[in-house]
Amino acid sequence: MNRDKFGVSRLRVADGEQLPEGSSAVALTPIGTLSLSARERTDGIDVSTTRGSQSKRQSNRAKSVYVPLNTRAQPFYPIMCTFQESIISKLYLANSKRGVQTLQNPRLRKVLTGGKVKNCGVVSLESRTVAGVSRSSVRGRQ
Repeated sequence: MNRDKFGVSRLRVADGEQLPEGSSAVALTPIGTLSLSARERTDGIDVSTTRGSQSKRQSNRAKSVYVPLNTRAQPFYPIMCTFQESIISKLYLANSKRGVQTLQNPRLRKVLTGGKVKNCGVVSLESRTVAGVSRSSVRGRQ
């Protein structure tokens, strides 16, 4: 993850021996959701799995949500942006939900996105198969 002064980072996958200068490690950590209420939050990240009408079957609900955490267990918001002149979408990480507005700011285009942003939004990276760690085990690692 490459940090910048705007609180938004670009997510990159790189070989551990060829990391760009100034980058820092981030792990997509599965946080368990079955024990959480629909509106409960984990360290500032909304892990709600409610979308429209809920299924009555427990198996259809996410068991975990992958939350990007840095080496100090600080969470980030995954934000996906689409672009006006491209079919490619890019994933960014932000330290707050304001990252959506920051990425859509046309004055910051050259610095952050490199193109005309069509739309950005926080995305939920859900898993129905991985149970995930509990909130207490994540908070206890600080």
